[in-house]
Amino acid sequence: MVKACEMDIHERLRSPHPEDAFRSERMVLVQLLMEREAAHDSVDELARLECMHFIDSDANKDKTAFQRPWVSEVRLCDDLLRQLRLFRDKARRLGLSLNSLPLDEEPGRGSAGLGDLHEELTELEREIKEMDGRQRSMDRSYHEKLEHLMVVQRADEELLRAEPSRVTSADVEEETGALMMEEGGRE
Repeated sequence: MVKACEMDIHERLRSPHPEDAFRSERMVLVQLLMEREAAHDSVDELARLECMHFIDSDANKDKTAFQRPWVSEVRLCDDLLRQLRLFRDKARRLGLSLNSLPLDEEPGRGSAGLGDLHEELTELEREIKEMDGRQRSMDRSYHEKLEHLMVVQRADEELLRAEPSRVTSADVEEETGALMMEEGGRE
């Protein structure tokens, strides 16, 4: 279906798409019918040519939003966007610089589709969450050991202050060294 957009500026402003008033080129409405399997690659290639402006003609007005055929792809894209934001935020927290590739210098455009990309990003997300969990565990262990060290040092100070003649700092260090060797032998 091809339909020419021959409206003057006033008609364009009253149209359902007022942004049409700012187009500098003449536009033609075209309906493309293609196999579902070829849709992603075809639309991608047309977008690269920059000769088309895609609109949702809402051909499925009689169906609810959840019954429309592209809902699963939209959800998949939303999940991909969430994962990419997670990676971006993690990279920024780590102080890594992010460089975006210009559109004309994309890496090899093999047949990897949204599904493959989603699988790969899901695996990377799982690894990041696993590393975050290990980091929290190590931080918790570090703080517990630091707290234990401070308690031992404080107890040493209290013992020395309470009975300076009976306990010397050398005795405490010797006892601590013996305990550490004993702990090391158990591991």
